[in-house]
Amino acid sequence: MEKSACKINNVLTNPKRRSYYFYLYLNLYQNIAAQNHHIDKLDKQKAVELITSKPTSTELLARVLTFFNSLDKSLTYPQINTYYRETAYPEANKILQDKFKMSYSIPSLIEESLFLKETLFQ
Repeated sequence: MEKSACKINNVLTNPKRRSYYFYLYLNLYQNIAAQNHHIDKLDKQKAVELITSKPTSTELLARVLTFFNSLDKSLTYPQINTYYRETAYPEANKILQDKFKMSYSIPSLIEESLFLKETLFQ
């Protein structure tokens, strides 16, 4: 697609142009996603409250936190990705655990189980 567009317009591919359109589309996608979730006119705290008003995925909440972190900033994709993985996802996980009183534990071995017994078919 890009090659044909460049050929039609008699220009060469350019990494700056490619980056410009990538970030333009990324920004547009984030703004439309925020509108779809009705958080585009809210501040971060109110958006978190709205999103967590019912159980939601950690990934969605982490994306919302990342969206608010990247507002009015010129961040690169690696910076956005690092923030999502190292800050937003753990923060979203903590918010959901605290709000819904979730705790995780490793299950103990269940002696009576159809799937854990050794049988002739194993």
